[in-house]
Amino acid sequence: FSAICYEILFSAHVWKFVQRGGEVLVNPVNDAWFGDSRIADFMVAAAVFRAVEFRLPVVRVSNSSDSLLVGRSGRIAAASRIPAGQSSFRVNTIADIGGKTPGHFPARIFGAVLGLICLAGLVASLRKTRDQ
Repeated sequence: FSAICYEILFSAHVWKFVQRGGEVLVNPVNDAWFGDSRIADFMVAAAVFRAVEFRLPVVRVSNSSDSLLVGRSGRIAAASRIPAGQSSFRVNTIADIGGKTPGHFPARIFGAVLGLICLAGLVASLRKTRDQ
């Protein structure tokens, strides 16, 4: 299943995938349009939260910011990270894929609140960039 770009912010979107038996979440993104803002960092944080919320590994693939593998525990596999501005590839094993436990209702509420916070940060950053 794929949560394209900012769709990673929406817990309900990912939950539909989990209910259908999904085991790995792929998040292809193009963060270039954020410019030099910290929004890409918020999006990485959202990927980590989704991994923990739904106990799923998340593969984040970007052409302009961090590409990485997040284990279902929320730990970013150190060898998987490709920093912004580098052209490279990594081969990783998703070792903690088994035994996922779907998120429960309180975790979904937390995820929704986190998504709203990230979205508010995005809007604030874009307004600040526009006003400069």
